[in-house]
Amino acid sequence: MAGNPRCIYCANPAKTVEHMPSKALFRAKDRPSGLEFPSCKQCNNGTNAADSAVAFLARIDRFGDDTDTWQVQEAVKYLAAAEQGAPGFSAELFNDGNSRDTIMRTPGGLLIPLAETHVGAIGKALLDVWAAKLGMSLYNEHVGSPLPLTGGLHAMWFLNNGLSGETAGHFLQILPVHSTLKQGRRKSASGQFDYRFNSDDKSIVAALTHFHSNIHFFTIAMAEPNVYGFPKDKLPHGRFSRPGELLAMMPPKAPPAILMNPNWKPLAIPRFSLLRP
Repeated sequence: MAGNPRCIYCANPAKTVEHMPSKALFRAKDRPSGLEFPSCKQCNNGTNAADSAVAFLARIDRFGDDTDTWQVQEAVKYLAAAEQGAPGFSAELFNDGNSRDTIMRTPGGLLIPLAETHVGAIGKALLDVWAAKLGMSLYNEHVGSPLPLTGGLHAMWFLNNGLSGETAGHFLQILPVHSTLKQGRRKSASGQFDYRFNSDDKSIVAALTHFHSNIHFFTIAMAEPNVYGFPKDKLPHGRFSRPGELLAMMPPKAPPAILMNPNWKPLAIPRFSLLRP
């Protein structure tokens, strides 16, 4: 904190320590140390709903293969937290008019029933905010200073049915270095959180990040985006943002539309194939 007085997300003074990725992304919040950054209270606390939404989505396996008890319990908890911070998030996902029953083939050739749904405007805003936070954090980690206020970041996200092997292969060809969080010899977050990246260590960091194999983010943070032709409006499914814009990107907060019985406990969580709007 003493050597980094500026929030990594905006121009405000740093008053808190931001864990990015947040503890919510890890099973039972068991997060190795590292990737901790100076942040202002507004950016840290004001984007909590985005943390919860991504924590929920990261636990929804495409085919339900890894959906065991801990994933169900944690997914439901973070869904409730996301709904509280961004009312309407869950309604977008589970609206009957937004989903349909379908059949998909697993890598092993089995046909299984799935519910196919799409994130709406609220979910998209939360994912865009979180992707921007991730990209700015990785820039600070590998360059050693916050992304300049005149810099910019292009981010794309892929839900559990969004990143094809071909697209991933194109990304990985230019991202040779692997990283994750480790603490000592035995504690590693690999499998829960991994990223491949490339950087010149002074002005640009590109990375492809995955969590629990169910959600992926491609981010490219640049000190001088105009050198690389950014911002661009023609890249599909991407959002260009700058430091200082996170809170304005958050969805407007409206009164909660659904009241839930606090004693209710789900028996199971459905299998979802999550797509873009």
